[in-house]
Amino acid sequence: MILATGGHAMTGVCKKCGGKMLVYRTGPHPWRTGYEVQRSECADCKAQAARTTASDRKAR
Repeated sequence: MILATGGHAMTGVCKKCGGKMLVYRTGPHPWRTGYEVQRSECADCKAQAARTTASDRKAR
């Protein structure tokens, strides 16, 4: 999946039920330059999570 921001969506595993987490929103981090916040939701139980990642997808 490619997001409107041009980045590639990352998927993960839900910590609550083990289902697939799908990114539904990506935006700039409020105070960390070069990072963004990805918000995701479980396809099965609808649990939500957020994580911070580098905007250029490189490990820092």
